[in-house]
Amino acid sequence: MAYAAPHRPLPSLGWIGRRQRTRLRKTLHIVPGLTAGGRVRAAMKTRGSNAPVVALFDPFEAGHVPTLDDPVAFVLARAEGMARSYDDDSFITRAEEDIRLLLKSGEAATRIELWAGGTLQDQLALAFMIALTAQQGWAEKLALHQMLPPGDLPGLPLLSKEVYAATPEAAPLSPRLLRLYQALWNGFTAPSPEQLLTLRRSPALPSVMAAALDSHFARFPHAATGLGTREERLIAAIATHPGPLSRAIAQALGDTRPPLVDACGDLTFLEIVHRLARLPEKAPVLTLGESGKTPMSQKVQLTPYGEALAAGGASLLADGGVDDWFGGTHVRSGDAPMWVRTGGAGLLAPF
Repeated sequence: MAYAAPHRPLPSLGWIGRRQRTRLRKTLHIVPGLTAGGRVRAAMKTRGSNAPVVALFDPFEAGHVPTLDDPVAFVLARAEGMARSYDDDSFITRAEEDIRLLLKSGEAATRIELWAGGTLQDQLALAFMIALTAQQGWAEKLALHQMLPPGDLPGLPLLSKEVYAATPEAAPLSPRLLRLYQALWNGFTAPSPEQLLTLRRSPALPSVMAAALDSHFARFPHAATGLGTREERLIAAIATHPGPLSRAIAQALGDTRPPLVDACGDLTFLEIVHRLARLPEKAPVLTLGESGKTPMSQKVQLTPYGEALAAGGASLLADGGVDDWFGGTHVRSGDAPMWVRTGGAGLLAPF
C-alpha cells in the first residue's frame, strides 16, 4: 500500500511526553466523507486523542459550486441544493453543524491535519479544505495525510480503521502544494474550465491532481453524444439491466472505467436518473415506473430515444438534452459556448 511520504509513525499516547499530548489535543482533523471521518475518529481514539474531527459530506458532484466568499453561506447554499436534489433536509442541519464546528475548532487549533485519498472527490474536497483554511488565515497550521490506496478508485473509505491508526504523521503542507490546490479550487469554481486546462498542463502538477483533473474533464458532455462518462456508465447499465433502479445503479457503480478516478456515489446517479427522465423535453432518455417503498425500488428502462442514444444514433447536444453544472461551469443546450469533450477524457473545447 503506497502513501505519499515515509514519515515516522505517530506513537501511542502512552509513550509520548506532555508536550506531544498537548499538541494532539490542539489538533483539528478535517476529512472528506462520513465513512472516512468515522474511521479517523476511531484511529484517534486508539491513540488516546479526543481531537475534533470534521467530516465533510459534500463530494461536489452535483449542482452549482459557487466561489468561496463567506464559508457559512457557501456551505449552507450547497447543502440546500443537495437537500432539494436528494429530498433530504438533514443535509442542511448537518452542514451548519459541521461548518460552525470547523470554524470554532480551527481558530483554537495550533495544527490542522487534512486527510485525502486519490479520487476526484477526495482531491476536490482537499482543494476546498485548503481554500477555506487559507482564507481564515490558517495556512501555516496545515499538514497533509495524502494517502493513496491501491486499486482503480484509491479513496479513503477503502481503508480500514487499523490502517488509519498506523498512518504516518502528517507532512507540513508546502507553499507549492498550497498554491496548486488553491489554483485547483479557483479553477473548479470558475464559470469556464479554461483555468483548469491551463493548470493540467503545468509540469509541477502532482500525479494525483492530474488524474483528478482528467476525471473531472471526463464528466463533461461528449461532442458526439452529449454524454459525460457518468451518463455513459448509467445508460449502459440500464440497457443491460432494466428493472429495479437499484440494480442499474449498482451496475453503474461497479463500472469504474480506469484510469479515471471518479468515485461517483449512488445519490449522484439517482440525480442523473431524474435529469434523464425529463430531458430532452420532447423525448426523454428513460422512463421511471411508479415509486415503490424507496426511490431505488422504481423500475427504470430506456425509451426508444435512449436506445438510439446508447447506440450512438442520437445526440443530447443537438436535441436539447444537456443541462448540468461542473463546479462553477454551467453547460446547457443552446448556450454558447458549451464546453465539451472532443478527443478524449482530458481534452475540452468550446462547442
